[in-house]
Amino acid sequence: MKLITLVFRSRTVQLGVPGLSGFNTGRYPRERLQGQQFGRAATGTLYKEGPFYELPHIWTIDVTATPEIIDALDTMHEDWLQTTPLQYVELQDTIQRFKEKAATPTRPIVPGTTVQDEGGGMISYFPIFNVIFTDTPSFAKEGASRSLSMQLEEGIKRVAA
Repeated sequence: MKLITLVFRSRTVQLGVPGLSGFNTGRYPRERLQGQQFGRAATGTLYKEGPFYELPHIWTIDVTATPEIIDALDTMHEDWLQTTPLQYVELQDTIQRFKEKAATPTRPIVPGTTVQDEGGGMISYFPIFNVIFTDTPSFAKEGASRSLSMQLEEGIKRVAA
């Protein structure tokens, strides 16, 4: 099942469950911050410009969910806000496989999933990320369910053991 699972301390919230917390858009919620771009020198030669390090991922999430899921997420967010020092929320992404050129995964793998060989030294898998809330989740009532919008950003890269 294609889900975003958030875990903070003993709290777990699953987003993307049909009938309980379905995504409102057909887009995958995980993207990278804008990174390298190509430029062209006066001689016509192409070159890369921008950061040469791995940029963090961001998740822009828009779901329709039951009041119970909205309440659980709101409680998780408040718990996270009131925790010092800052701690990361664990995000398990089983919507979009993470692809990288490596022999073994550089990030932890979501339990119950496997690594796939994509050929040419590339692998793909469903990763676990450390994230922070970049804003307060917003809610709107829509009949028996509510819509939820929020954004998360990857913090320190979580390294596979």
